Amino acid sequence: MTTVFGFRAGGHRRLGAVLVACLLGAPSAAAPAAPDDASARGWRDPFAYCAAAGTIDAPDARYRGTPAPPELVARVARVFELPADSAQALAPGLVWRCVDGRLWACVVGANLPCSTRGDTGHTPSTGMIGYCGDNPEAEFIPAYAAGRSTVFDWRCREGKPEIIARTRGTDARGFLQEIWREIPPGRPLCGSGGPELD
Repeated sequence: MTTVFGFRAGGHRRLGAVLVACLLGAPSAAAPAAPDDASARGWRDPFAYCAAAGTIDAPDARYRGTPAPPELVARVARVFELPADSAQALAPGLVWRCVDGRLWACVVGANLPCSTRGDTGHTPSTGMIGYCGDNPEAEFIPAYAAGRSTVFDWRCREGKPEIIARTRGTDARGFLQEIWREIPPGRPLCGSGGPELD
């Protein structure tokens, strides 16, 4: 059984069901709300929601869809270059937000701090201080001690944490750039109102 980002890959049966439903003409659960009263009823399509929301750090009450629609999960797996049969294993850890009307995603697995802004502080954490107390001349403080959101690499000198260099960037909203990627909406899979997938 393949493991991706710390999750067991259980195949893509759920995604397959969505594809079959489309081929049979069944309505998609991820179809966007009608444009005439979408703002009142909310959006079920995350891409349509982001186009309307603009920039928001997490979906609010206007989004009425499931947290991780199968077609979105499949697109995230493709953008992150993950095996197709691992797609649904990503769903529990999928986090997405809207940036200038576009959808960006991150996968929490492997302890990535998707929902936490990058830590640009120069003050050592208690974890760093404790690690350096045990390893006074360590050339590198590992993430479990330094914290996974710090934008710096740290080391120990004479038992005290010391910054080596800044190695991680942050975006305009303060999130770590390297763990977030834009997810393109693609073309409709089952017509103009269906789920989107290339």
